Amino acid sequence: FQTIDSIQYVKRLSFQLISLSLFPDPSYVLTFSDLHLNKYINLQYLSLRHNTLKELGVGSFQKLFSLRSLDLGNNMIKILKKNTFLGLNSLKALYLDESQIVSIERGCFNGLNQLNILDLRSSKIIHLANDVFNQLSELRLLNFEYSSVQKIESGCFYGLHNLLTLDMGSNDLTILTNETFAGNIKKLSRLNLQRNKIHTIGKGAFLQLPNLKHLCLENNPITKGVLINRAFFESLGILLPKSVVYFSNC
Repeated sequence: FQTIDSIQYVKRLSFQLISLSLFPDPSYVLTFSDLHLNKYINLQYLSLRHNTLKELGVGSFQKLFSLRSLDLGNNMIKILKKNTFLGLNSLKALYLDESQIVSIERGCFNGLNQLNILDLRSSKIIHLANDVFNQLSELRLLNFEYSSVQKIESGCFYGLHNLLTLDMGSNDLTILTNETFAGNIKKLSRLNLQRNKIHTIGKGAFLQLPNLKHLCLENNPITKGVLINRAFFESLGILLPKSVVYFSNC
């Protein structure tokens, strides 16, 4: 690694596949101490994609105050612990897709007050607890596509006041209650729920989304073999916000 005098000016850094290039032993598990990340105090873009990271310690990134984009996709991380991302006050985009994540602790996203994009595609998460995202008041996009989510607790989306797009396509959801989307996500305009296992929808499930425009529900048991339009929802007694104009091609 370079000396600290030159490292401090680096703004963009990629450590993709570093575990293969620097540590040829295939059984070696990459750790943050191998990377000396806190020396890169002006870093803005960091990719640790395609590695063998198994754990993110509390405060792993606490000195990367200028970081705007962090890519941790395609690693072996299973648990996102409380206060993992403390110090990343400037972060706008966080990519955790294609990892082995099974659990998100409350308080995991503490300190991410400027985050706009959170990508958790292809995770192993089954249950989304309430208040798990309540620190992310500036989030615009939340992506859980191709994951394993079966249940969303009431209040899960509490605090996401600026959320515009929620992608829950290709999960294992079966029921949408009147409280599933509670949490003051009133700015949400695009909701993808296609390719789940949804067979029951509460009559008021979507009424807390007054700005919803795009609603995708294709390839669910409740919509199989029928034309998805406003009349279809009315036939089931499901109420929709007047703002909804698109039902497919999300």
